[in-house]
Amino acid sequence: MFDIDGVYNSQNDRIWAANRSEADINGGIRQKRKFPQNVMVWLGVCSKGVSPLVIFENGTVNHE
Repeated sequence: MFDIDGVYNSQNDRIWAANRSEADINGGIRQKRKFPQNVMVWLGVCSKGVSPLVIFENGTVNHE
């Protein structure tokens, strides 16, 4: 599953600043959606070739 927002790990980003206002100017605040848009796809690859790309509609895949 791929998110439209991409992967973001806030633990990997550090900003050195003298105060909070300077940090906001240099790095700002990154907003993240609680439920980002996403798409689920399936693709098979082997030495004999590649399968067709399958894009699953929203709500069509469950635990059954």
